[in-house]
Amino acid sequence: MRTHEGVLRHSPSSPYQEVNARIRELASRADGDEESQFVCECDDPTCVRQVGLTIGEYDKVRSGDNGGLILAH
Repeated sequence: MRTHEGVLRHSPSSPYQEVNARIRELASRADGDEESQFVCECDDPTCVRQVGLTIGEYDKVRSGDNGGLILAH
């Protein structure tokens, strides 16, 4: 995972986690080595930032004990 973009943070569930799970599902049907754009899961409802991650990087964030959030800032 790129430390300048995606940041692993353990926190309660974000509403955008469901969106990102769907993005991951669709990306897995394509080339899993390609970077996909995921939605920032910060607690700012006006945030529209995105972070580019491969499926492997996304899965690494999600594999944390509490389910890591994907943050673009």
